[in-house]
Amino acid sequence: MRLAPAFHFTATPSCQLAGAAILEADQDDPVCTDPAGTDRAAVRATIITAIANALGL
Repeated sequence: MRLAPAFHFTATPSCQLAGAAILEADQDDPVCTDPAGTDRAAVRATIITAIANALGL
């Protein structure tokens, strides 16, 4: 399964409003920055559904 637009941090929980700016200022990983057009909640829901289906839940 390929989820797009997304990258590996997209599967993590949503960030606080200032999260991206704080991480950028600290020169940390772009955990809160997704590719343009990404719906983080929708991607996570798709991942959860795929795992549940694979496990027969």
